[in-house]
Amino acid sequence: MTKETEESNLNGNTIFYLSLFLGWFGIDRFYAKKIGSGFLKLLTLSGFGIWWFIDIILILSGKFKDSSGKVVKMRGSKVVPAICFVLLLGFLCLSVLQENGKENVTAEEEKKISSFTDSRDGKTYKAVEIGTQTWMAENLNYEVKGSICYNDDPAYCEKYGRLYDWATAMKLPVKCNSGYCTKQVENPHRGICPEGWHLPNREEWQTLVDFAGGKEYVRKKLKAKTGWNNYEGQTGNGTDNYGFAALPGGAGCKDYKQYCIPGDIGIWLGTTESICEGCSKDAVQGKDAFGLLLPNKNAYKTVFYKDISISVKIPQAIMKVSLYSVRCVKD
Repeated sequence: MTKETEESNLNGNTIFYLSLFLGWFGIDRFYAKKIGSGFLKLLTLSGFGIWWFIDIILILSGKFKDSSGKVVKMRGSKVVPAICFVLLLGFLCLSVLQENGKENVTAEEEKKISSFTDSRDGKTYKAVEIGTQTWMAENLNYEVKGSICYNDDPAYCEKYGRLYDWATAMKLPVKCNSGYCTKQVENPHRGICPEGWHLPNREEWQTLVDFAGGKEYVRKKLKAKTGWNNYEGQTGNGTDNYGFAALPGGAGCKDYKQYCIPGDIGIWLGTTESICEGCSKDAVQGKDAFGLLLPNKNAYKTVFYKDISISVKIPQAIMKVSLYSVRCVKD
C-alpha cells in the first residue's frame, strides 16, 4: 500500500471542523503537522480565503494528506459536515453582500441627498447637504421672462436647467446688468429661487470651494460623473464626491447670440457684484458679479473666452449680461 492510499491516524472529522472554523489561521494544518504551510496559511489569512475553500473540498473528498503524505479519512457520513460547510459558505457570501450594501447606503447617506418641490410650477429638485450648507443638486429650471433654453430646445432645459442673466436671476431691473445695484441686493437674496432658498453670494460659493479642498480640487469633486465632454483624450467628468452633480449647462450672450456648447463648461450665478482691483475694466463699472465656473481643461480659453489666456479664479467674476445656470442654497 502506497502513501497515496495509506490512511493517516489523524481524525479526519477533527481536521474538517478545525479547517471549517479555524482554517483561516492555519490551525487545521498545524494539527496535520504541516507546520510550514500552517504558518503560510496564517500569514495570508488562508490565501485570502481560497486556501480555506480548497482544503475543505480536499477533506470532504478524501484527498487531504498529513505531513507524511498519508490520506486523512473522515469517519461516518459526510452529509452533516457538507451541510455545515454549505451553510457557513452561504453565510459568508451573504455577509459580504450585506457589507457592500451598507457601504453603498453609507455613501448615499454621507451625501445626505433629499428632494423638495417648487410650489410655483410643481417641479421637484434634488438637494444635498455639503458641510454646513444645503445646495440644490441640480440646476434651476424655472421659466421666467429673460431666461432661455440652450438653442431654444426644451430638452436642454430638462437636463441642464435654464440659463439666466444676472438681473433676471436676481429679479432686478435690466439696467442692473450694466451697473451697480448693490443697494438692491439683500442678504440673503432670494431672486428667482424657490421659497426657502436663495442665490449664493461670493462667501457662500467660497465656503463650498473650501469644503471641496480649494480650487485645485473643486472642479473634479463637484462635477457630475457623466455629462461632460472629453478633452485631449481624457474624460471631462468628475467624481461628484458630495452629490453636487455639477453639469455643464453652457453659457450664452443674448446680445450676440453666442453660446458655449453644453458639455464643455458650467457657470453658476452669484449675488455679489465684482468690485476689485485687477479685475476687467467692465468689472469696475459694475458689469460683473462673482459666480462659480467649472470648465473642461481647455474650454475656458478656446470656447468661452476664445484665445485669451487668463487665470481662472474661483469664485470667478463673470459678465452679468451673459446667460448662466443657477443653483440655489437653502436659507
